[in-house]
Amino acid sequence: DHPDIAATLHALGSLSRQAGDLKQAKQYMEESLRMIRSLHGDRDDPDIAAMLHDLGNFSRRAGDIKQAKQYLEKSLRMKRSLHG
Repeated sequence: DHPDIAATLHALGSLSRQAGDLKQAKQYMEESLRMIRSLHGDRDDPDIAAMLHDLGNFSRRAGDIKQAKQYLEKSLRMKRSLHG
């Protein structure tokens, strides 16, 4: 696991989203999130919060409202923890 690989996975997720392949985009983003979490551990981190936010948006666009809400709520909790 390496931050550069996680960043490339994120970029591929964004590209897949723009191409309309939301399923592939979500897979890339979830792999990137897993890698970022393994690098940062269980602590709150701005990169993890941002990735959770992106996954929430992707899930919403894909029509998975329940999953979108879960990702966005986790992102919000983490951002509040980080920023007060």
